[in-house]
Amino acid sequence: MKKILYILMFLTILSIVSAATTEISLDPKENHVLLGENAVFTMTLKNNDFEDKTYTIKSSDLNWLSDSESILVPAYSSRDVILTYEPLSDLVPKNYGINLLIESDRDKIETFLPVKILRYDEILDIALSTPDFIDPRKETLITLNIKNNYRVNLKDLSIELLTQAFKKEAVSSVGYFGEINKDFSVTFNEAQAGAYKVRVIVKSGNNVLVDKNIEVTIGSVGALKEEISEDKSFFITVTEIKKINEANSKIQELYTKDMNLLQLWFTQYNPQPDNIETKNNKYVASWQLDIKPKETFVINATTNYRTPLILLIVLLIAIYLTYNWKVKSIAITKKVLVIHSSKDSATIKVVIGLRNRTGRVIKNIRLTDKVHSVIKEPMEFTLKPAKVGRMANTTAMFWDIPLLGKKQERMISYRVECKMHERLTLPSATVWFEDKGKGIKTNTGSTTVTSK
Repeated sequence: MKKILYILMFLTILSIVSAATTEISLDPKENHVLLGENAVFTMTLKNNDFEDKTYTIKSSDLNWLSDSESILVPAYSSRDVILTYEPLSDLVPKNYGINLLIESDRDKIETFLPVKILRYDEILDIALSTPDFIDPRKETLITLNIKNNYRVNLKDLSIELLTQAFKKEAVSSVGYFGEINKDFSVTFNEAQAGAYKVRVIVKSGNNVLVDKNIEVTIGSVGALKEEISEDKSFFITVTEIKKINEANSKIQELYTKDMNLLQLWFTQYNPQPDNIETKNNKYVASWQLDIKPKETFVINATTNYRTPLILLIVLLIAIYLTYNWKVKSIAITKKVLVIHSSKDSATIKVVIGLRNRTGRVIKNIRLTDKVHSVIKEPMEFTLKPAKVGRMANTTAMFWDIPLLGKKQERMISYRVECKMHERLTLPSATVWFEDKGKGIKTNTGSTTVTSK
């Protein structure tokens, strides 16, 4: 409704107002004003009478101040009058109508003058024009269009274009309902691809008419670069793989690296692969890369054969030492065979075996064996003991063997009758000998037999 009223007021101004022998026409010079600015109109008074007339011009509007004045217009003549109205300080931006009264002795004319106090942010419309493709590495010509929507003369406008990449400034003017285009040569300095904001600020003095972010579209340029370096030392290879995003947009890529079985076992990656699979008899490690512009993704691969080699050598040495510690140069075995048994006794045959495991001659061997609960002394020795001793019911036998040749085996057996009730446990046979300058002892462990 207010808009329709304002249009009617404006049409009234442009028409000629007449009363009897007087005609007036109004031309709004400055009826679109900013806060605190005067409204200015040009009024033409035309006297169509046959005698001169004196006109009184005054306004009864309380919002707009203007002095009354009188003007003489000769017969059949016209005069132009500049009408200036000063607003009260507490007026707000909106549409106003100023009451105007023109009187003479014979005429009385009343009309109103439309005035609009403007908000700063409604005066201008802006738009930014750019090429279809913006290469952020090169200079680009962009055009700022500024359109004045009102009858207000804007001089020495301060114009700023601001981004992270650049700051451009200019000064220009735009007249009533005017329109201007301002060109700027800018470089977006490798901005990221996609939407990019350009802040546009337009000021008139200290008053901000426009402060707006306008989005432009930056094109995608550049590519993903790969750099590989290797550092080799004794059985260790350190590989550094750099994937450098030199583009201005995010790049996604599946990076793969082939490996053989040894590399699979002995290669450590940082970061770890997202997946390892077998393809065409090869092992393939893969990483799903998601690299932002100007960032670098680094893969470190360390293939270490040195540590497992050292561990293998240590293991072999440990095995060798264990073998020499646990697996003696002479192996001894003891077997017991029950030849005859009764309710309380048994006759058994004991067979002791000695075997030289080495490829060298072993000398000064002493063999000891014991039997508990002996009824009759041992007999039928294949090798007579050097000494036989008895303590309580236990008989001990000692053999001194001068030597065992390389890989030589020797069997020693005897018979003995012992007390036995269902089962009999015989102590272990023990052998002492000297090998590589140190004395060594080994035994068979105890042996248990049962009656038939």
